[in-house]
Order: sequence, then C-alpha cells, then structure tokens
Amino acid sequence: LSLYLAYLTFPKQFQIYPSVKCKLQYKNVFLLLGFDHNGEFLFCFGSNGEGNGQFNAPTGMAVDSQDNILVADWGNSRIQVFDSQGSFLSFVNTLACPLYGPQGLSLTPDGHIVVADSGNHCFKLYKYLQ
Repeated sequence: LSLYLAYLTFPKQFQIYPSVKCKLQYKNVFLLLGFDHNGEFLFCFGSNGEGNGQFNAPTGMAVDSQDNILVADWGNSRIQVFDSQGSFLSFVNTLACPLYGPQGLSLTPDGHIVVADSGNHCFKLYKYLQ
C-alpha cells in the first residue's frame, strides 16, 4: 500500500471500511481508489468534471450498509452515490437545502446523512433513500 501512496500527489484522506475495502482520496486528481485488506488494488473511479461520476475535489466519503459509496463533491456542491465497484447510481437530493462546499459526511443508524457544509458554515441532515 505504501508504494501506491508514494506515487500520489496531494493525498487527502484514507478510510477503512468493514466491507474488506479501503478508499483513498487525493486532491487535484479527482478519483477514488479501492484496495483490499492486503493492500491489493481493486478499482478506481472518477474524473474531473461536473457530470455523473465526475468530481471537482472529492472531500468526504462514507459507505452504507449495502456497500454503496457516498462521496462529498466539494467543487460541485453535491453528494454522489456509487455502487461498491464505483459505478454511478444517483445523487442525494439536496434541493430543499442546497449545499455549498460539502466536506465530510457520515451516515446515521436511522437512515440520514450528516454533511459538513463548509460554504454555509453548518452541518446539514438529509434523509438517505437507499
């Protein structure tokens, strides 16, 4: 795993999830990487842009009980949802209370998403419809 880190510029965040995967985000490259418990590369996804599956500075992520990956996309002010292999599924509906620069996010046991909204200087709570 450290060999992969040596080739990355601006490492941003590293998280390990019980579903035998870990995710690494890094700034200015706009993709997420997945590894298994042994550090073996599994997949990567994302690119720079505004379309489905594209990012403009991914800054936070969480994994739900079905191994879907939720990603806070800071520059596009949205939360995207991907399956466990990185295929785009949907967006979290934030229209009623728009985000401006989401950073970290977390899932609650009762089916909500808590998002640190840096541009609005607050935390926001959304219903997560899995």
